[in-house]
Amino acid sequence: MESELNFSLLKKLISAFGVTGDTDEVRGLIESEIKTYTTYTIDNYGVLLAGELNNPRIVVSAHIDEVGFQIVKKTDSEGYSIAPIGSVSSCSFAGMPVVVKTSKGEKTSAVVYSGANIRSALSSDDFSNLILYPLDKNIVLTTGSLGTFEKYYSESAEYLTATAIDNRVSVFVMLKLLELGFDLEKNKIMFAFITDEEMEDHSADSISARFKPEYALVLDYCPIVKQQASSELWSDSLANDLPQVLYRGGKYLLHCQLRQFFDQLEGEVKFSKSVLNEQTITKLEPSNFEGNGFTKAVNICLPALGYHNYVYTVKKTAVARFLNFIQVVLEKLIR
Repeated sequence: MESELNFSLLKKLISAFGVTGDTDEVRGLIESEIKTYTTYTIDNYGVLLAGELNNPRIVVSAHIDEVGFQIVKKTDSEGYSIAPIGSVSSCSFAGMPVVVKTSKGEKTSAVVYSGANIRSALSSDDFSNLILYPLDKNIVLTTGSLGTFEKYYSESAEYLTATAIDNRVSVFVMLKLLELGFDLEKNKIMFAFITDEEMEDHSADSISARFKPEYALVLDYCPIVKQQASSELWSDSLANDLPQVLYRGGKYLLHCQLRQFFDQLEGEVKFSKSVLNEQTITKLEPSNFEGNGFTKAVNICLPALGYHNYVYTVKKTAVARFLNFIQVVLEKLIR
């Protein structure tokens, strides 16, 4: 499947502006693709729901928003102070090219400079040391304007390196499943494209409460940690091209029935089991789906290098295996 996978749609998704609070551009791309294959609606949260819209047995979700920042106030004749949107640190933005959406809906390039205390800007989450300057001196930004990293996409024989891979790859995989002929209505499956995972997962809470599916597959990515003692890019046990099934993430523990399901699946298809301690992450979206006391949820992740910074790098084979794995899991659950 790796050799047949065309990533042109993924490039379009990655290039779209989609900071939490303004995901219209990403959702518009999804809408234009999905209407060919299935029915859909957009709810009051801006979440695009597709497939079985009334009584889904399975919900497959992926968040479409990305980390970024918001203009807080004007600091001098040309500069602006910013505040983070989502889990992103100040050092990720220091010195980086960014794009800002104006109140008129236009996008303009800018750069984020650190203030006098560069050591603080590069070592903490203190955004007070960062100042944004538009490259076009005629551009006037207003409080509340949103921005993110300047968009980047590069494709080699083996790798994809780009901004916003978290979580546009999962959106890409869901759309590819439809392209491959997966029938959502027949199999009582809903696809949910979540708009605010980077903040407090309100959309996931809403879907859980409204529809109470039996299963929820939450698609995301797992950051790869490079071993310091090795020069290999993909060196440690997590750094492979296998899908990751999250058995534990902080306070979240995989439901016992799903543990049994994936334990039995191990002999049929290759994947890795991941465990994140509470110091790594305290909350995951599956807990929102399970909050209704009925739904059994699981986080299935794509391994990628990077964590809410400028770019991520992922193996093409990892994307292909991720797509194949989600298809296998769904086929098993609907039997």
